[in-house]
Amino acid sequence: GIDGLRHRLMGKYPSELKLKIVLECLEGHSSYPRLCDKYNIPNVSTIYQWVHQYTSGKQLTTRSVKQVKDGRKTTQLERVEIVQWIIANDMDYSRAMNKYNVSYGQVYSWTRKFKQGGPEALVDRRGKGKTVHDQLTDNEKRDLEVKRLKARIEHLSTENAVLKKLQELERLDATHHTSTKQSKL
Repeated sequence: GIDGLRHRLMGKYPSELKLKIVLECLEGHSSYPRLCDKYNIPNVSTIYQWVHQYTSGKQLTTRSVKQVKDGRKTTQLERVEIVQWIIANDMDYSRAMNKYNVSYGQVYSWTRKFKQGGPEALVDRRGKGKTVHDQLTDNEKRDLEVKRLKARIEHLSTENAVLKKLQELERLDATHHTSTKQSKL
């Protein structure tokens, strides 16, 4: 039936390609229809299913997703640091997942909570009331701020290096065009 056909269709795409498309989609670089055109996938719902599989931790590829399927236990301090890194790096969820060995579900949910309620929103309140230990110390706050600024500077300097390289190539290109025009005269 249709389901069998759908599974056969989904199976014909290499797992590396599926992961690439899913990450592109989750990072907000492209819409479902645009990804369909780009990778020649006939049905938007196919990509939707891959994204759903990936975000619910099911195995999309043989390796990449498995290692961070459930993420790991983290402290409030770590959660704030990870979210600040994500924001400093223009919402790069997939690199954060690899860098900190956490799952997509974790980083997505922490970032949303942090944006709504700041560091306090990332306190783990499961099974206990709010305690005095939930407050970050001044030293912890200072360390977090230093890490946030370092992450941002690192990200911007990488971006800056890429821009400089592009400008350099554009200059070379412009010079090349000018010299060819002059030689024709």
